[in-house]
Amino acid sequence: MRALLIEDNKFVSDSIRTMLVPAEYEVDTVAFGEYGLATAKRGGHDVIILDLMLPDIDGHDVLCRMRREGVESPILILTGLEEAENKARCLDNGADDFLTKPLDRKGFLSRLDGLTQGGREAVSPSNDGGRLAVNFDTNTFLIMHR
Repeated sequence: MRALLIEDNKFVSDSIRTMLVPAEYEVDTVAFGEYGLATAKRGGHDVIILDLMLPDIDGHDVLCRMRREGVESPILILTGLEEAENKARCLDNGADDFLTKPLDRKGFLSRLDGLTQGGREAVSPSNDGGRLAVNFDTNTFLIMHR
């Protein structure tokens, strides 16, 4: 998995990288909104983690511009701002999820997994001895017999 982290606080950025690398994420990190937007537009990221308080551009503006300019990767907003209006505004403008700092490692990784599962198929045993395949893109199930 490949993640784009747009976060200006080096301590927070390093902490998130420390959580993601053992979970097998490749992490591209940028500290400015303009550079984050340009990097996101090049594509190739399975998820984007975006801080709202950036030194050059407000994170809400970065989010809106990403969606307006065709960035389709799931976007997780990560912020120290807890107001409900921020969450609603972000979700209304195209964010896929919203978390506040400080982060719980397990919860953070679970949320990222949820955002990046699209397109994967999960296969497990079914009750009739076959195997059950789940396509997360189409929300369909298929029982495969041996």
